[in-house]
Amino acid sequence: MEAAKGVPPDGGWGWVIVFASFIGFVISAGLVNSFSVLYVAFLDAFGESKAVTAWISGIFDVAFVISTSYGVAFSKRFGHRKTVMAAGVLTSLGILTSGFTIHVYQLYFTYGVLTGAGMGLAYVTCIEIVSIHFKKRFPIAIGLAMAGSGAGQFVLSVVTQMMVDRYGWRGMLLIMSAFTLHLCVAGALMRPLGANRQSAKHRSPDMGLQRSQKDEVCNKKIFITEENDSKDEDSTESYEMIRETSKTVLQKPKTTFARCFKSYFLSIYDISLFQEPVFITFCIIGIGQVFGTNSTAVHLVRRARDFGIADSFGAYIPAVMGLVQLIGRPCFGAAGQI
Repeated sequence: MEAAKGVPPDGGWGWVIVFASFIGFVISAGLVNSFSVLYVAFLDAFGESKAVTAWISGIFDVAFVISTSYGVAFSKRFGHRKTVMAAGVLTSLGILTSGFTIHVYQLYFTYGVLTGAGMGLAYVTCIEIVSIHFKKRFPIAIGLAMAGSGAGQFVLSVVTQMMVDRYGWRGMLLIMSAFTLHLCVAGALMRPLGANRQSAKHRSPDMGLQRSQKDEVCNKKIFITEENDSKDEDSTESYEMIRETSKTVLQKPKTTFARCFKSYFLSIYDISLFQEPVFITFCIIGIGQVFGTNSTAVHLVRRARDFGIADSFGAYIPAVMGLVQLIGRPCFGAAGQI
């Protein structure tokens, strides 16, 4: 009954949602954190400098962060299930096309933009849907779900290096493109609460087409005038005058691209948050975290090569980092539940 009313059930199908989000984090966050293996493969394949090759990860991170802000909007508009499934298709497409690139600059778009945007959409949607289905048990639920990022980094770092050694980086990307389609399976399990389904079921087809009072008044004038015109042919001139006036009133104001973009931007982003000191502090901490974690994840295996460590053994370094996350995230979630 609580689920039917839209109240978080704190259990039941919510644990299936946690499992689906876990799979989503294994794929999205796991591939992000295991990029250091691909970075070394791209350096050897294209022979570009470290800075040029590292821009793949930089563009990926930008697309990832930007798409997360739109992920919530898409999930509100189309639902979490469709958003995650679309993210899975977009991510798979980006990785698949990356396997056919012949220049590092092509990877800026295929792997950087397409794959980054798809993973960002899936990442934030998996977080939000857990918060919808859990309230009292949210700390432990989100801890279990986000443990998938550690599991993905732990497994994919080693498996990716093994596939690169066996099939080459192109073959590895083709296999990973098929693997990322499991996001569609995870998205299919993200069933909305009962209230969402009932509201969509009983929603009138023209519910969203609400007219303003001004439009209704003008339409009534036209209707009345048409009736009078059918009774009296001499009122043609009056009818034409009223109709032209109604057209003038009903005419929509001129819109420009800048005005539309500003309206859409304000509907997505709440700029007033930047007036809050707590929010600004949170942003500064987030920026520092990105500088500290992402750069390390990218150059870790390459740096191990500089010390004479083989790539097959260097891949275990990010794997150990993922193992710590796999254990730590549920533990901290359980601690927050106390």
